[in-house]
Amino acid sequence: MTVAEPTLATTAIEAQVASFYGRYLGALNRGDLAAWPAAFLEDGCYRVSSAENVLAGWDVDLVLCETKGMIEDRLYSLQNACTFEPRLIRRIASNFQVVEMTDHWDVRADFIATQARLDQPISIFAAGYFEDKVVSTDGEIKFLQHRCVCDNDLVDNSLIFPL
Repeated sequence: MTVAEPTLATTAIEAQVASFYGRYLGALNRGDLAAWPAAFLEDGCYRVSSAENVLAGWDVDLVLCETKGMIEDRLYSLQNACTFEPRLIRRIASNFQVVEMTDHWDVRADFIATQARLDQPISIFAAGYFEDKVVSTDGEIKFLQHRCVCDNDLVDNSLIFPL
């Protein structure tokens, strides 16, 4: 992705996109997991990949939900079927780069997610970058694709939580 010189229009779009990510990640950080599928179009795709697979050109994901319905199923399972040690996940994104395409915006941003578990030090849960496609529909930004590329392919087994 090449980065163009900023204009007033691109600066406004970047501010809109950064605000969308702030609301999305903030809701997840507060435990509002319903915000996860709500941020996607019906045909929106959620992917978690490793940088190794991406660099090698392998289209292999650690997590793949090809529709909003699959994300909702994953959320239902997380809330009702999975057993795991309680933890708090804190997600932070920065260094947004937004490129306007014909029918969407390509967004790239760095992210880090930490986790806090009882009686254990805070640790890094995942780090990497987002490689996303977002659209504005009815004045609201939604994910067409939210791809989280983790720097390391050895991720914590609590990858059940959204990034």
